[in-house]
Amino acid sequence: MKIYLDDERTTPDGYTRVYWPAEAIELLTTGAVTEISLDHDLGGDNRGTGYDVVLWIEEQVALHGFVPPAMKVHSANVSARTKMESGIRAIEAMVKKRTPNQDSRPAQPNRPPSCDPACPVCGVRLIDIRAKLQCSVCHRICETCCEGDRG
Repeated sequence: MKIYLDDERTTPDGYTRVYWPAEAIELLTTGAVTEISLDHDLGGDNRGTGYDVVLWIEEQVALHGFVPPAMKVHSANVSARTKMESGIRAIEAMVKKRTPNQDSRPAQPNRPPSCDPACPVCGVRLIDIRAKLQCSVCHRICETCCEGDRG
């Protein structure tokens, strides 16, 4: 499904139109969205802007491993467009850094199988970098119950 968030423009062929960020987010939670095109100014900020959708996607990617759809901005508001595109680049960078199949990786060496720690900030499994456990999303260096057994 392709989503078009806008309050004024004609909806392009093949897109499902939504008028408010909450509607877009509701559809994104289904996992069926393959592409989203965002406007920023939606006839009054009291119900949110397209940037709110970018922030929601960013949070879901960072904290819950959400797989974002292809994203683009069609807003005429230049400063808001720049801010939204910067957010999209940050999301794409996070996704690119993410290790594929995090849950299927083998346990780290020099640790008992029962010790498979997760980042206290993100909840993502930690990876071994230069003999330290580090979160692959937020890059926080973490200590674990097995820290003394590392070789």
